[in-house]
Amino acid sequence: MPVFHYDICCPYAYVASIKLKSHNIPFDYKPVLLGGIYDLTKAAQGKQGSATDVMAKSKQLMVAQDLRYQIQRDQIPFQFHPKHPIKTVRMLRLLYSLQQPERIKLTDALFKAYWVDNADLSDESVLEIAKACGIQATMAVFDNKWLDQILRMETKKCVDLGAVGVPCFVMEQTLDGRKEETLFWGQDRLVFAESCYRNKMISQRMPKSVSNKKLRFYFDLSSPWAFLGFMQLHRLDPYGIQVELVPILVGALFNKIGTPTVPFSAMSPQKAQWNSRDMMNWVYYWNHLEPVKPFQFTFNTKFPIVTVVPLRICILYPAVTECLFRAVWSEDKNIGDLSVLEDVLNTNGFDGKRMIQESGQAKEQLFKNTQQAVESGICGVPTYQVGDALVWGQDRLDLVLWLMQSNKL
Repeated sequence: MPVFHYDICCPYAYVASIKLKSHNIPFDYKPVLLGGIYDLTKAAQGKQGSATDVMAKSKQLMVAQDLRYQIQRDQIPFQFHPKHPIKTVRMLRLLYSLQQPERIKLTDALFKAYWVDNADLSDESVLEIAKACGIQATMAVFDNKWLDQILRMETKKCVDLGAVGVPCFVMEQTLDGRKEETLFWGQDRLVFAESCYRNKMISQRMPKSVSNKKLRFYFDLSSPWAFLGFMQLHRLDPYGIQVELVPILVGALFNKIGTPTVPFSAMSPQKAQWNSRDMMNWVYYWNHLEPVKPFQFTFNTKFPIVTVVPLRICILYPAVTECLFRAVWSEDKNIGDLSVLEDVLNTNGFDGKRMIQESGQAKEQLFKNTQQAVESGICGVPTYQVGDALVWGQDRLDLVLWLMQSNKL
């Protein structure tokens, strides 16, 4: 049975609870303690914190804007609760006292009370919400130790499967003849859950046409996520979109905005493991979702790669971008070594020696690109720019195309 893990206090879990209704997957609703997940995984923000607490300011703003885009596109009623975060442990115990039909009904009502009505969620109010759903409960349920034990057991099980937050979708898969549970974290990973359930790749929600035909794509060859994003730009071809490639030095960007130069190094072990697994999930997804532009992926053993000269060459000669990306993330080459860089360029039909010699001509432009990225509020790569709107993340092509409909800007 597919499982939906959530906490009422998480806005992304609320969004997921709305979106999954249209996917027709029989999820078993199992609430978990978001703070408990943070505690068990030693998250940087701590048990009582929010994931955004430890983000650079520009990243906080980008993440908040991303959520606004999602709820606007999907027409989801939403109002941020002025008293957020509200402790939910007692109402989650109440949910575990109910069978699935009633649990789902009350979950939806509690999400609405929190994220739409901004209601008081005291014990008395929660009981009134339950009563309005046709559910009779008493104050005793809030202190029931057995229900509390179930809640904490499910939280621990969720963490054991790799969770670093909510919402999570747990799907059963058969691998090499064995049934295994696979966890996907994030409301934007519902497409993975449905692909597992349908046993075929399900596309993100894409518009039929767009009116805005110009897009800027900010990248650094040193980023595996930017590589994945670049390799999917072909999916924009049917729309007739003109893509301007904008190389930047993401390490310099991180230094300016206060993000670790190598974000992996600052993650908890659990989140780093999830990040690696999620990356491979996207590699598999993109390589099997029609139309496919196949690519190999291997995490570069020389990471982090110094990409100053290669990026300057990308500015002067954008046509080299794909072969340099593939050299780093498909062929495990260190293009920061100029002899390796020259060989890669020569092998792909370019004049490597001449391009390296000319690369200094783009020194100032690379600096300007990076400075512009900082001033624009970019927090990482890849970032897509549509007019003045920014979208961060290789998994956001659906939002990019939604924004490119003229009436969305």
